[in-house]
Amino acid sequence: LKSLSQYIFLVKSVHTLASFLFFRPDHIPHAPSLFAIEIKYKFSYFYTFAYISDTGYEKNVTAGWLNQFINSGEGVDVEIFLDRHTRDEVYSKIGFNVKQKRAKSLDSHDTDSDFHEIQNAIGAGSYLLDGLAAGEDLFYASVLFTITADDLTELERRFHEFEKNAKGSGYKVVRCDFRMQEAFMSSLPTCSLEKQLYKHSKRNVLTSGASSFY
Repeated sequence: LKSLSQYIFLVKSVHTLASFLFFRPDHIPHAPSLFAIEIKYKFSYFYTFAYISDTGYEKNVTAGWLNQFINSGEGVDVEIFLDRHTRDEVYSKIGFNVKQKRAKSLDSHDTDSDFHEIQNAIGAGSYLLDGLAAGEDLFYASVLFTITADDLTELERRFHEFEKNAKGSGYKVVRCDFRMQEAFMSSLPTCSLEKQLYKHSKRNVLTSGASSFY
């Protein structure tokens, strides 16, 4: 795998890990809902990946809201991706979209199916414009979860328990079905989230919102 090769090259180049910590898997099978690494005659390690969907967040979050995921227990890891955009990059684009929505709202009525959707879009756009005008930057945030286990039964148990707890807290967690290999490469410490996973998981936040991830 290209990303794995890049990771090994980077780590070796700074001499942060001894060479005996690197291994070559005999087989790396993957299925729609899981990814596995098999070392012949030694062990198998199973992975599944998930993310919070772009519409799967609570409307308001408080500092430390990620703790419930970080402290989920053994076999659960959390990766956070923040893609920063400056005011100059996005202000005019957001302003244009808000104007379009306002023009469209003049021709709609509160009985139309998309009326509330248009109003919500106007409110969200106006909120972003106010924040940008106050000097904040725009970020696209994505949260990727890596769930691991030594066998498939335990992997499924951990994932469904994790999914149930997330849903109970108001978050929609989506499994990376049919994109497990891409999710595995994204989980490597190369700071690169695969573009389709990025597309479906990104949530726009201002600087103040991004600070809640820490």
